[in-house]
Amino acid sequence: MGMLATYYIDETERGRAFAIALSGLAIGLLIGAPYGGITYQFISKQAPFLILASITVVDGSSITFGNLGMSVLEPTLPLWMKTRMNSTEWQQGIAFLPASLSYLVPFSKRMEHLIAPMFGLGFAVESEALQLRVNDQRISSSVKRPGEDIKRYISPSAKAWNINEAVKNDICLTKINNNPDEIENPPQIICEKSADYGLGETLEKKSITLKFYEQAKIVKFPKSLKFREGSNQVIECSATGFPDLYVVWRLKNGSILKHSHQLKSSISKNNTRLINLPLELSNIRSDQHGDVYVCEAGINSAVNQKPVIEELMLEVNLYPKIHMSDSVIYTDIGVEERFDILVTGYPTPTLTCNDLPVGDAHMLSNKPQGGTWAYRVVLHQITSQHLHEYMCKANNSLGSVNQKLEVTVAPAPPKILSSNSTEFADYYLLHWTTNSRAPLKNVTVTISEISANTESSAGSSIVPRSPVLHERVFNLEDDKIDTTSTVIQHIQSNSTNLKQIWHHLPNLSSDTRHDISLSVCNTYACSKSSALNSRFGTTPSRFTFKTPEFDGSNKINPSLLQRSPKDLLSLDGEEISKSITNSTCLRLSQ
Repeated sequence: MGMLATYYIDETERGRAFAIALSGLAIGLLIGAPYGGITYQFISKQAPFLILASITVVDGSSITFGNLGMSVLEPTLPLWMKTRMNSTEWQQGIAFLPASLSYLVPFSKRMEHLIAPMFGLGFAVESEALQLRVNDQRISSSVKRPGEDIKRYISPSAKAWNINEAVKNDICLTKINNNPDEIENPPQIICEKSADYGLGETLEKKSITLKFYEQAKIVKFPKSLKFREGSNQVIECSATGFPDLYVVWRLKNGSILKHSHQLKSSISKNNTRLINLPLELSNIRSDQHGDVYVCEAGINSAVNQKPVIEELMLEVNLYPKIHMSDSVIYTDIGVEERFDILVTGYPTPTLTCNDLPVGDAHMLSNKPQGGTWAYRVVLHQITSQHLHEYMCKANNSLGSVNQKLEVTVAPAPPKILSSNSTEFADYYLLHWTTNSRAPLKNVTVTISEISANTESSAGSSIVPRSPVLHERVFNLEDDKIDTTSTVIQHIQSNSTNLKQIWHHLPNLSSDTRHDISLSVCNTYACSKSSALNSRFGTTPSRFTFKTPEFDGSNKINPSLLQRSPKDLLSLDGEEISKSITNSTCLRLSQ
């Protein structure tokens, strides 16, 4: 039985071996004596042993016949000793002493504190067993015997553990994989030291509760943050770890954008704890360029672990743009023109223009990202060959943009700057502007008058009446200009030849809507403002003002018409009112 306990450490296997041994003992008691006597008498003395040896060779469970062999000896051995050795009874009894020792040794172990002091006998044989269990499941056992190596047994149920010998008499357990259930229910490792090959009393017991953790790790993070201006994007950060995993999106300056904290994070297919935290970036702006976005992941536990961090700088890509102070260059024959074409975009775009001598770029500003780049264009002497449209193209990785540029000697279409109302029933101060490097010749002001009493409140005509058209021509040449009716102010700069002009428009009808269009001419050509007449019934784009109804005192004083039109702008309301009163009195006296 001691040999069985040493060899079979597992309880199930040891119990099965004990059952087989005891069954052999029972068989030996029942049939051993007659079997041995018959074979000895009729065959030979060696026959029972040879038969048993043959059976043990065929059957691996030879321990079944251990006690059977001893039972065979019981009826034959004393007879053989008496016949051959002429032995006495005590000598025959000594022959069976070895079979009794297997029963005496366990007894002597339990009684060694009595036997050893009394007789000094060495029956006490030290034997210890060490057993490891996870919760209630045994995974390893080892037996220590005097003068022999340690025999170890590893249970088939220990598949989740690696069991290695660290140093002599010590073993080391290593977890093979993570079981999600062990996170919520930590396993308990129990170590027991028992006497009598593990069959005796428990000499010592220790237990350790294992708490598993996985260091936080960011497993998904964008490789770059390059997005175009105005787009909507979602960037994701995924992290693993347990227990108590958290993931945070924040800017590097410290402001938190989004936070996720889960005591029980989701479990992926490979039994990994995972948190996925998406961050939405809506309508990305140019001024966000250079912002650093940080994803931080960590576990809130007793483990001293610093959070892991991934960070990227946001790059806002900008479509290329071409900036011109004016898409039309108003010039003159024989002069030199210098102007800049500005380009922005990120990545920094390139600029090409057909038939236009574009110089090298130089940076005017480092904002927005990619910078503002100026391309200088110089036309040394304007000829008729320069007078046409040019196409410029700016291009970067996002795309390209085209911009037309025209060089002309014609004046710019006139633009009316004066207000849409007047306080005089018969007068309007016209203020307009144009752009022309060539000298101006004249301007034709076309006025269309529509009396207010020809329209109902709903705008439908009550009395059909055609508009009354008036044309007034003002000379704009420097030596022929009428300074009492026209004033020209020249505003010259490197990029424009702007001119602002004022005219007196007297003798207008009161309580009347006036539609005005202009046609300005220089040495080479004429340019018109919006037309009064439209084709196909479409509504024309035109400038309109309305004179008030005459109340007996709101007509212009003729003396004011002798002054420069620009002077009226410097008169305050009291002077104009006084002039109107004097005009009324003059009419009454007449």
